[in-house]
Amino acid sequence: MDNNKATFVLLLLWMTSFLLMEEIVAFTTTRVPAAAYSTTTTSLGPTASNGLFYEDLIVGDGPSPSFGDSVSIHYKGTYYACENNKEEPIEFENSRESKVNRGVVGATEGMPIIFPVGKGKVIEGWEQGILGNGDIPPMRVGGRRTLRIPAALAYGDEGRGGIPGNQDIEFD
Repeated sequence: MDNNKATFVLLLLWMTSFLLMEEIVAFTTTRVPAAAYSTTTTSLGPTASNGLFYEDLIVGDGPSPSFGDSVSIHYKGTYYACENNKEEPIEFENSRESKVNRGVVGATEGMPIIFPVGKGKVIEGWEQGILGNGDIPPMRVGGRRTLRIPAALAYGDEGRGGIPGNQDIEFD
């Protein structure tokens, strides 16, 4: 391995061990009424005044990230659709099983996404769910949190890719 690759690998390992946010579970928003999609809302835990739900599955024992710190996160993104009068989860992205690349720092199959938190590189619901927002405490290194994100803090009226507009989403 040449020197540049070795340096990059060591830096990546250091960043991952320093600010690893293992498995942010559930970035889901409250479900906005839309013709073919669910309108039910299930509370995970405390709810911020802007509708962001969160539940800490594991409270980390490390420091909380600060604005601009690089964080490394595994996640699974879902939304819910009504199929045969029953709410069905629709998985739209999974960092453990598929290729993901947000153009920040490339992520590949089975790799977490790495990005500078608070810099607008991900949806606002993620930023607030990681850094906290006054109603929600910040995550800590080693923690695992489920987020349910309202459409206004996710992809809004337009949606993105296969995610319909005005759709709340959840990240595990």
